[in-house]
Amino acid sequence: MMPDITTAQEPVSFETARDLFREYAGELGVDLRFQGFSSELKNLETMYAAPTGWLGMLHHGGEAVGCVGVRRFSASECEMKRLYVRPSARGIGVGRALALAAIHAARDLGYRTMLLDTLSSMTRAQALYRALGFVETAPYYANLLPQVKYLKCVLDGVGEPSCSSSFRV
Repeated sequence: MMPDITTAQEPVSFETARDLFREYAGELGVDLRFQGFSSELKNLETMYAAPTGWLGMLHHGGEAVGCVGVRRFSASECEMKRLYVRPSARGIGVGRALALAAIHAARDLGYRTMLLDTLSSMTRAQALYRALGFVETAPYYANLLPQVKYLKCVLDGVGEPSCSSSFRV
């Protein structure tokens, strides 16, 4: 049975999320300064907070093993950001549970479309996103990194593609 996903709300949970975000960035092996990563870390409490955002973490065995954020991109669009699962928890469904929770949170926040970007080398993540209904889309922001894929899905069930339309979180 998969433990519950909690929403970051208090200072200690945002500090844990910062640690996970740093681990994520370290594993990428790319420089995220062009995305304002330092500012993002400093502003998690506002960037990923209601009414326009959400930040979730999954704990297993008393330890945070994964996180994911939802943040506003436009009035009707959001981004899924920083989906990360610690190596010790990979392969047991943590990434899928977090991605589904992010989709559910985005729907609850009233977004119609979810966007995300991923590196071409992240094949397992891409397989997960496609299984959840994401399809490739045109770049939606200027990214300095080579080999980036941009994906999207419709959240409101109107139009195609539709995120996980056959099941709900």
